[in-house]
Amino acid sequence: MLKRFFFASFFLTFVFAAWPSAADAQQSIAPGCPIDGANTLPVDRQAASKELLRIDRFVDQCRWQAEFFAYRGALLLSLGRYEGAAESLERALLLAPEAPGVQLDYAQALAQMGQRSAASALLEGLLQRPDLHPRFRAFLDAKRYSLLEPRWVLGLKAMTQLGFESNLNSAPSSGFFTVTAPSGPVFLELQPGDRPKSGPALLSQASASGWRDLGGGQGVGVVADLRGRVSGHGSGFLQADFSGQRRFGRLNWLENLQAHPSGRVGLTSLDFGGRPIFQSARTEFLLDGSAFTCRGRGGGAYERRIFPQSRMTDGDYFGLIAGTHCYFGEYLLGIQASLGEDRAVDRTRAGGNQRRIELGSSVYRRFERLTVNVSAGLFRGQDQRGYSDLLNSGERRWLQRRVIRAEASWPMAESIEWVLSGEWVAQDSNLVLFALESKAFYFGVRATLY
Repeated sequence: MLKRFFFASFFLTFVFAAWPSAADAQQSIAPGCPIDGANTLPVDRQAASKELLRIDRFVDQCRWQAEFFAYRGALLLSLGRYEGAAESLERALLLAPEAPGVQLDYAQALAQMGQRSAASALLEGLLQRPDLHPRFRAFLDAKRYSLLEPRWVLGLKAMTQLGFESNLNSAPSSGFFTVTAPSGPVFLELQPGDRPKSGPALLSQASASGWRDLGGGQGVGVVADLRGRVSGHGSGFLQADFSGQRRFGRLNWLENLQAHPSGRVGLTSLDFGGRPIFQSARTEFLLDGSAFTCRGRGGGAYERRIFPQSRMTDGDYFGLIAGTHCYFGEYLLGIQASLGEDRAVDRTRAGGNQRRIELGSSVYRRFERLTVNVSAGLFRGQDQRGYSDLLNSGERRWLQRRVIRAEASWPMAESIEWVLSGEWVAQDSNLVLFALESKAFYFGVRATLY
């Protein structure tokens, strides 16, 4: 079952990535690119936002036009959308590597994103060019000091969605279970309140991030995330996450690989139905590296897992983690994996220690005005010993959870976009009390601020 799901998820991922867009099919009859390098930037943000929406209709017609991506990148830069600006400007430089104005815009985007060392190298290369006009050289020389001053790069996102879920209370799928009593098996029925509850829900999320580049590939960053759901049946939840990261300099003994060690700490708190049900503190030690169009990481993790309502189930998790994501043209493909063991703090914990393996894949694609993100994940857990003498005569419990998520977004206004998302979760187990299924669909808006 594990192999079938693993290969099926990757098959669907790559089929989706290879599926042609309608714009590709119509390229031969599409009109020419309206951007020729003579366009001037709008004087205010509102006009720039309207102009960006206008030219985004011509992405497919202009895919080989360096002037188009240079102009689009400059618009995004003026709007403070630095990641999108860097992406467009990088594409413009692939088509026209020697354009000095584009190189300067690209350096500004990198500097604003916190990649100070990359921006510095690009500016130094520009200053070495013998064909620069003296006035532009003087402007560039003064500009680099303001651009390369260390600073915090901040980001803020907020999203709210209204939707429907089929299992708001994460209840077992089956309404019946068997208890192994001394006199023989006894069939019991779950109470109505313990069965799956479906209904509408309001899902909200807010996140804030900050990154400070320290030069030489080093940096520090923080991320805070708050996610909550309001729904009926006492099934609302509130989850808070905080993490901090320290990235160190490049390892000198790796000549052909850009690799940096890093450390990360994280805190998580989850309340369900107004009660705290899970808390954790996590530490990771990683090695980040990049080669060609891929970036990967690998290392070890430790997590202290606390269940305030049932302290007997507390555990210490030790594991290995690895992952990579690669750009292939318009696509971003990712793979993640972790292998570890959740060790019981209380030796009398039901099931004892638990071995865990997690696999995941994802694909990201941006079309003309539509962005799509699809991911699939698989979790497998196996207890060390029998979970309970009353369930399946003390059989060892195993859990297998499959998750598929999909999200589509498209712009509504400057820094605001519509978001449509769906999720399917299915958990199987040899103990029916732990088998469940849930489906969720949401629609709403997301705002991105800088």
